[in-house]
Amino acid sequence: MSLIKASLQTLLLTVFFFTVSGVLKLTVTPDRGTTFNISSSQSKGCQVCTGPGRCSTSQLLKENSRVSLEFKCSKPQDVFNVEVVRNIECTTKSCSSNIVQADYGSLPLLDFNRKFTWNLKASSLKAFKIDFNNMGLRQINSSGRCLDRHSYTLQASQTTGNVAVGKYCRTGPIHSTQILNQGSFSLEVPAGQKLQSGQFDVSIGDEIKSLAKITVILTKGTPSAELLSPNYPDSFPDDDVVEWYFQVPDKHKATVQFLNLMQPHCLKKEAALEYHSTGRRAVVLNLSEPQSEQYQGDFSLTLRNCEMDRRRAGSPGLAVNMKVSSLSKSSPECSRLKDCPKTPVRLTCTPAMPPCLPAPLSRVTWTLRPPQGGTVELTSPTGPLKQSLPGQPCNESILIKAAEDDGTTIGHFCPQGNIQKIQMHTNVSIHVSGFGLKASRTSVKHVLEARFKEEISDRYIFNVAPKKDTPILLATPGWPVGMKSDSTVSWIVSVPPKMEAHLMFANVSQPKCKSHHTSIKVRRVSRLEEDYSRREDEEHETEITVSESFYLNMSSCITEQGDFSVITKITLQKCQNLLLTIILSVVAALLVIFVIVLVVVCVVIRKKKKKLDHQVSIYNPNGTSFLPGQNGFPKTREDNESHVYASIEDTLVYTHLLRKGREIGVYGDFDTYRPFAGHSDSQKPLVSKDSSDNDAQVGTYRPFQFPSQQAPPLPVRPPSQVSPMVENELYQTGGRSEDEGSPDLGPRLEPEGGN
Repeated sequence: MSLIKASLQTLLLTVFFFTVSGVLKLTVTPDRGTTFNISSSQSKGCQVCTGPGRCSTSQLLKENSRVSLEFKCSKPQDVFNVEVVRNIECTTKSCSSNIVQADYGSLPLLDFNRKFTWNLKASSLKAFKIDFNNMGLRQINSSGRCLDRHSYTLQASQTTGNVAVGKYCRTGPIHSTQILNQGSFSLEVPAGQKLQSGQFDVSIGDEIKSLAKITVILTKGTPSAELLSPNYPDSFPDDDVVEWYFQVPDKHKATVQFLNLMQPHCLKKEAALEYHSTGRRAVVLNLSEPQSEQYQGDFSLTLRNCEMDRRRAGSPGLAVNMKVSSLSKSSPECSRLKDCPKTPVRLTCTPAMPPCLPAPLSRVTWTLRPPQGGTVELTSPTGPLKQSLPGQPCNESILIKAAEDDGTTIGHFCPQGNIQKIQMHTNVSIHVSGFGLKASRTSVKHVLEARFKEEISDRYIFNVAPKKDTPILLATPGWPVGMKSDSTVSWIVSVPPKMEAHLMFANVSQPKCKSHHTSIKVRRVSRLEEDYSRREDEEHETEITVSESFYLNMSSCITEQGDFSVITKITLQKCQNLLLTIILSVVAALLVIFVIVLVVVCVVIRKKKKKLDHQVSIYNPNGTSFLPGQNGFPKTREDNESHVYASIEDTLVYTHLLRKGREIGVYGDFDTYRPFAGHSDSQKPLVSKDSSDNDAQVGTYRPFQFPSQQAPPLPVRPPSQVSPMVENELYQTGGRSEDEGSPDLGPRLEPEGGN
């Protein structure tokens, strides 16, 4: 009980943190022999303080010192990283300690990304050795991620700088490594991840002449290993050497296969691979030569670089990605694609299993390793397969698991689905389990066929044939875990004529990419342009409809944080006639426009009609009718400008009066008619009220005079051209008095053709 109380007191003293107004405060105490390095990824901004006036973007905390930390920002976990550092030194006899996975007082910093680093140093010309025990490690790309979120990194220190020997995950064929003189071994865990316990033994190594020596043990359970050259995908250092030692099971042979190779331009020597084995002469092969196809027994493989020509920008260096596999000697000799069987091979268990086994058969595993540049193709003779997913479970008695030989799951499948064919550009292990195996103790139901084919452009390709009105679900390889970094997958989906496929992207998980981008693309088989394309940094539509067979392609990036995974739902349905839809849409639009126009016209006509119904005509004795309204009554002659003319045609001035008088015999012809420069008005009386008969002059034309305006005088004509005028109200002649009346001409006629 006292021990528990003491532990609680220690915990309370060690772990103490709280947040006040966006400032995080906590207290830590590094263990003995441990240093904490708290650093920010930003040069400015958030700071961490160890006391008043002691604030910076980084802090170094020594062992056994209780320190109160204060972070000057709301989310320091997104800015700061914590490195826990310990040192191990080796003498000529022993090393000071082993690598023990523990928190070392960093538990209060659990919400930060943590990195545990062990710096190791051996005596001169000696190597230190790290033994990974029975667990072993598996090498991955520098951008790769481990399923348990524990990733290890091994570095070698040289006078020219540090060299990344490799990045690893737990459980694999790599059982030990030796580093010349000094280096480091580190473990990274993301924020919130509790540290798994474990220990790796550290001891004095051999006298080696290479940068590093790595021991790989191939077993029947782990028959292959994928290995990368130091600094991959960057170049291996100039004129340097790295060595791998392989242990091969009895009655097995090994093959070496290049998955990716970048060769340098050499100034001196040549880059090469050297094969060494007990009792055999060393074999040196240029990287461009075919590698040794088979090796029996244990052997070592040495990669030697040249002095590279790096003077030109972009000059390639040396980078190797290779796979070493072990095969039973009784397994068939398929090292080249042309030597492989052309027809599918049935995956069945041998019927020679003894009937006296104490338990029924529960699982069968096949390992398929295509030759270099080859692809594994799987089909089912009993019909298409379906992928086992939430909402699409496998209720059959047989469950098929496809995985890469490093343990990475591709997917789980079962019969009675829509996947017609699966192609994988990698070594594959097929595991079949379920109740169907227990039905027979001597054989396995024939569920799969396999063959090797030519290389494909993607890592995985699935051929899918959906059925009408039956939705299917397709998930990215490795689901629910994300796809491998920088890998691709494609689905070739067949759509029958007069049908269309409706795609819905559900459960999309996007990572934070360190390099490149994730992508989801849809392209019809008959087209070159894409129907759909989205990256992780773009807003994407969740649904799309495709009217014919198409490719669905997805690719992952080199991730910094998170994973890329997608579940796609595909439903096949009757194709809608696009042309008919367009025509009907246009007709409907025109109909709507017609109705709108018709309504507007009717409204306008109705308003006008309503307005006209309330108007009354007013009679004007002067001969002009008008309607009351906003225009008011017509203006008088003095107010309007109806008597003003811009110009007057000569033939229109008084000719109508002369013509009328001539017709009724009032006056005769004139020899000459001269134009009148004044104005005329047929609507006014022809005689001014102010005129007097006494003022009239005999034989002289006198123009009318209005009160407000004097008409211009008539041009003087010679007497010989003037005939006596008829005596009336307009004209008077000499020799007639006022008492002598004018002949009765009847009512006065209005002149025609006036203005």
